[in-house]
Amino acid sequence: MNSTTTGTSDGNGPPHIAHLLATTIVVWTSVVFNIISCVVIGRKVILKFSRLRFGCFLTSIVVIVQGIVSVQRIWDVVSELSFSLLRSVTLVLFINLMVAITLDLGGKFYVGENRRGALYWATLVATAIINVMFVVAFILLLIPDTLAMGTIIHNASRVSWPVVLLIAYWYAFSPVVKTRLGEKAESQSAVVAVGIW
Repeated sequence: MNSTTTGTSDGNGPPHIAHLLATTIVVWTSVVFNIISCVVIGRKVILKFSRLRFGCFLTSIVVIVQGIVSVQRIWDVVSELSFSLLRSVTLVLFINLMVAITLDLGGKFYVGENRRGALYWATLVATAIINVMFVVAFILLLIPDTLAMGTIIHNASRVSWPVVLLIAYWYAFSPVVKTRLGEKAESQSAVVAVGIW
């Protein structure tokens, strides 16, 4: 996998961490903060449900799982390969949840049939492509003979996923930006006001 983070060339040794205690404290602090945030968001979901809050709640659970797995990797409880695969799964879940949340929120800025324009479809296609890349990489990483190819596809997908979210954000907030720039955009004024805020 990544020889700079593992103690041995096969990826099964402990990671090289300059300040193990400090790193562990920072990661556990992040996990505790995420758990507190998850409880607060979960309470709000129960008291006043909305799809946005529920999506944020699910996303926070995914982030907590990744934080716990990261601590286990720091202490060499999981191998580099297992960590890589678990990180891929949590990243795919995170990307899909963020795209779903963003498309749902962005849809409120559009009126009528304008909701499903080119940016909407570009977001869906980009999300599908990144999901396929992760699945292919995941499968190839499990087969010893294709580990190198799986690593290349895995790294490419880990670098490419922000583009998917960028397209989703572009779709979601395009009407708000057009309104702020003085261009004519047919949108619900109350929703756009919230978007601008």
